[in-house]
Amino acid sequence: MEFIQKLKEITPLKLTETEEQKLSTELGEPIKVVDTSLSGDIKVWKIESLFLIEEYDSLEDFYWIRTLETQQDVDDLIKDRLETYENMWGGCGCHVRYGEKFSCPNKK
Repeated sequence: MEFIQKLKEITPLKLTETEEQKLSTELGEPIKVVDTSLSGDIKVWKIESLFLIEEYDSLEDFYWIRTLETQQDVDDLIKDRLETYENMWGGCGCHVRYGEKFSCPNKK
């Protein structure tokens, strides 16, 4: 898949809604979907030996797509995102930095 090769070179990658819909159709059903309760779902696909992660950035109206190498990396990213959303509700002052692997600088 040509897109996967591009993504290996440039990760994370921003996609418009049209690009995301096309990609989702090509990839089929994700192996995991996590409801963030704030910014849509985090979707996970397994492609070849990589995990493909999709997140929606409602402020910029883009989808962020990144590759991760291990299931542990996937679990860590999801945990980070969910903790960051929780901290946002608690007045942490943090926000999700979709272009980065981890978000909240105020984590304890």
